Amino acid sequence: MQHISRCAARLAEIGKDNKLKKTEDGNEDFTDLWHHFLDYDKPSISSPKMLARKMAALAREIRNMIINAFEDEDKGGNLHEQIEGLREVLIHNLKPDEFADMYARTINA
Repeated sequence: MQHISRCAARLAEIGKDNKLKKTEDGNEDFTDLWHHFLDYDKPSISSPKMLARKMAALAREIRNMIINAFEDEDKGGNLHEQIEGLREVLIHNLKPDEFADMYARTINA
């Protein structure tokens, strides 16, 4: 799967008085970001097989991200609550890696 570098622009920051304060390079950064977005040449998908491969790769990446997030968060975190809910209602012996796989497939569908 092709990885794309991510760009960001910050137009303002919260000042000491809790008010937004314009950043020095915010407008220029945003303009650059907007031009990168408009100029992006997204790859075309030429066949169902290519689409399936890309979706499978994306699902694997999402699955790994969910597993890492699950391991990093506290027991009372959002993902832990979701897996417990599924265990109570649907799949009593659902394992974290199975949950991550289900989650990734759902998001990627």
